[in-house]
Amino acid sequence: MSKIFISYRRVDTESEVGRLYEKLADRFGQENVFKDVDSIDLGADFRSAITNAIESCDVVLVMIGSMWVSVADNDGNRRLNNPDDYVRIEIETAFAREIETIPVLVGETRIPARDELPETIEELRFLNAAKLRPDPDFVVNEQRISAAVAKHVNAPNESNRRDQMLDEVIEELDFATEASELDGFLRFKMYGMWVLGGVFGGAAVVLHVLAVMLGRTSPFTGGFGMVMLGFAVLYLLGFFVQTTMLLRYKYGTNPVKKSVAKLERRLRKLLENNAPDSQVSELLHDVQTLGE
Repeated sequence: MSKIFISYRRVDTESEVGRLYEKLADRFGQENVFKDVDSIDLGADFRSAITNAIESCDVVLVMIGSMWVSVADNDGNRRLNNPDDYVRIEIETAFAREIETIPVLVGETRIPARDELPETIEELRFLNAAKLRPDPDFVVNEQRISAAVAKHVNAPNESNRRDQMLDEVIEELDFATEASELDGFLRFKMYGMWVLGGVFGGAAVVLHVLAVMLGRTSPFTGGFGMVMLGFAVLYLLGFFVQTTMLLRYKYGTNPVKKSVAKLERRLRKLLENNAPDSQVSELLHDVQTLGE
C-alpha cells in the first residue's frame, strides 16, 4: 500500500509534482508514492482508489500552486466549492482519518485565506507549510520535504514495531513446528524401513543357509542361491545406509534445531528490549519445548 499521497491539480502544478514525484519515488520506492491517475489501474473507480490510497498512507502532500484556489469547471464554478471535487475529497479524507497532512506552497503561492476554503478543509490554513520553488531552490526545498516525509514513513511507533516482530516470530515458530512434525514422520518411516529390511534380509539369509545345507545349491552358484545371496547383500547395504542416516541426524546439522535456536535468540532480544508480556513468554516456552 502507498505510504505517500500527493494531492494536486494538473492544470496548477503538474510539472513541479512530476519532479517531486521522481525524487520521492527514488528515495522511498515507486510503489510507496501515489500520484492520482498514474497510480490507478485502468478501468478502476478513481474515487474509490483515491480514498483507499489515502486511508492506507502515512502522509499526504497537498500541492498548492497559484491556480489551486481559483480553478473552475466548464460552467465557471470554482471546483473547491463542489463537494465532489477530487482534491477536496482527498483533503477531507486525510483530515477525517487524522493522517499527517503537509501543505506544499509551489512558487510564490501563499496559504489560502479562510474565505477561499470550504469549511470542511479550513484546517489546512493552520498547518505549517513547506515551500517548493524553481531552481536553484528546488533541490534544497525537495530535500526538506523528503526529510519531513521520512519522519512519518520511516518511523513506526514502538507498539507497531513490537507487533511486527511478534508476527515474524509466530510465523517462524509455525514453520519450525511443521518442520519438526515432518522430521518425526520421516524418522518413523525410516525406522519402519529398517525393521522391514531386517525381517526380509534375515529371512533371505536363513533361506540361503537352509538351501546350502539341503544341498540344493552351492553358496555362490544356482539361481535360487544367487537370489538369496542378493537379498543378503541388499540387507547389509540397507543396514549401512540406515545407520549412516541415523548418525547424521543424531550428530549432524538439524535444520529444525537451527531454526529453533534462531527463534530463541530473537525472543530473548525482544524480552531484553521490552517489558515481557504473556504472549512473548509463552512463545519462548514453546520454542524451548520444540528444541528439546
